[in-house]
Formats: sequence, C-alpha cells, structure tokens
Amino acid sequence: MKQLALKTTQNVVIEYPAATTFERIIAGILDLFIVGILSWFFIFFTSSFFERFGVDRMGEVFLILMPLVILIAYHTLSEYFANGQSVGKRVLGIRVVRVDGQRAGMREAVLRSIVLIIDLVLSSGVIGSLLIATSRRRQRLGDMAANTVIIKSAPPKPFRLKDIVEIKSIEDYEPTYPQVINFTEKDILQVKDTLKRLQRYKNDAHRKAFMKMVKRLAKLLELKEIPRDRVAFVKTIIRDYIVLTR
Repeated sequence: MKQLALKTTQNVVIEYPAATTFERIIAGILDLFIVGILSWFFIFFTSSFFERFGVDRMGEVFLILMPLVILIAYHTLSEYFANGQSVGKRVLGIRVVRVDGQRAGMREAVLRSIVLIIDLVLSSGVIGSLLIATSRRRQRLGDMAANTVIIKSAPPKPFRLKDIVEIKSIEDYEPTYPQVINFTEKDILQVKDTLKRLQRYKNDAHRKAFMKMVKRLAKLLELKEIPRDRVAFVKTIIRDYIVLTR
C-alpha cells in the first residue's frame, strides 16, 4: 500500500495510505452516475419550461452546458461540506485533503472541480487516470492545481502491539509503571507512533511533540519528575502495558 508523507504546517511529517487508482476510478463512476441523474432531471424539467414559454438559442446553449455546471457544483459542494468526500468517495472510503494533511477548503474544492473538465471530460478520463497512476502523490491535474491528495478516510493502524519485540510474560516480569493498565490500546498505539516518528524524523517539531507527550505521560502516572532517559521511559510504558494486558 502506497503511503503519502504529508508535512503539516508545524513541519511534522504524517503518513497516510493513498487511495488506489482503482478506488478513485470506481468512486468517479459512481459520482458520474449521480451527476447524470441530476442532469437528466434538471434538463427534463427545464426544457419543459422553455417549451412552454419559448426558448431562444441562448437557452439551448444553457441546456447543453448544464451537465458541466452540475458536475462542477456537485463535486465542489459535496467535497467542501462533506469533509472531502463526494458520494462516490464516501462509498469507497477515500477523501480529499490538502498536501499538509488539513481539510480541503472551498478554494481547493473549486479548483479540483473546474480542472476535472480537463482530467475527465475533455480527455475521456485518460489524462486523470494516467496522472493518478504515475505521479508521485497520485495526483491528477486538479489535485496538482489545488495542492490536494486523495487518502483512505479510515487508514489502518501503522503498527500493531503484537508487532513489538517479544517480551517476557507477567510471571517473570515486574512492571515499572503498573498504572498503565488504565490506558487504552489507542493511547499506547499513539505513544508508540509518536516514538516511531521521533526516531524516523529527527527534527525540532517531532522532538517537541515527543517531549509534550512525555510530560503528559509523567503527569498521568503521577511521577514527581520525568525520567532522564525519555526514550527508555516511553519504551518501558509500552512494555508494561503489553505485559499487563496480554
């Protein structure tokens, strides 16, 4: 599974699983189906109205261009108001985010939707599909213009507790911090992820995030002072939790 390393505005690198080309194509087909239905209803009722009151050449052009207007409006509004997810994207479990990992705003939604005319309509989807399959971040032209990417909306956990190195059982291991039994697995996974990022990306942003977490852990464990070896402290917490909950 391809991972997208997105750098936040605080210079923290976060990895997200990228949506596959297949997922994006299927989501696009579902969205086109919805746009087609909306366009049919709109043209049907609008043309009836024009026939009743008379229509000029401009009215015919209006009807011809209306599917494009609906296509742009549908993607813009759905992705902006539904946290980066059109109906097709929601069904496939993927969504649009900015390259810094933040939620895409109206500007991004509008740009993606307008350039979709090139990616999809004018090239029959060839340009968009090729760029998604070959670009480093799996971006079509609209994504490049808006600085967005498509990620899985419910990414799998980057690691599992059982993936951590084998440790002794409770019979021959005495936990240093038995209070960790009150933590949840989600808490420990977040602790492990923060440690992993510190070791992988050695920069001030990750060191600050790690220290903030260490102080929080020390407070939750009601320690009078933070252990000098912070990394060993965190590893001990993880080890204690695994032993006490296995």
